[in-house]
Amino acid sequence: MKALGQGGVIQFEGFRLDPDSRVLFRRDKTGGFVPIVVGSRALDVLDVLLCRAGNLVSRDEFMAAVWPATAVEDTNLNMQIAALRRVLDEGRAEGSCIQTIPGHGYRFTEPVTRVAADAAVLTPKPGPHCRTSRHWR
Repeated sequence: MKALGQGGVIQFEGFRLDPDSRVLFRRDKTGGFVPIVVGSRALDVLDVLLCRAGNLVSRDEFMAAVWPATAVEDTNLNMQIAALRRVLDEGRAEGSCIQTIPGHGYRFTEPVTRVAADAAVLTPKPGPHCRTSRHWR
């Protein structure tokens, strides 16, 4: 699955997805991004949602993109969406960033932007020669 893997990293809210390395990062308290654990199928589902951000993605579209040569039950998609919501919606004051359209599919509701590929791995680290904690490696 490489819907967004066009040489860039996808940023949304406090997250970045690097589709090429298949890693999801979360902004930490210092403003840097640290990798978080997300299953491979959940990353595939997220990739589809981000590629179509703002648009409805049907169950059939998910099945064709995420499980193209495999017969799976609808509950597999439900489980991946639930796993993504646990990660993406943690600490969110408003509702989920993944909207359910009953009987039709799902929609990613937040703005999505592309950033430089190397920006995803920049994490603030204090250096011994640095006067601030904003030292970038």
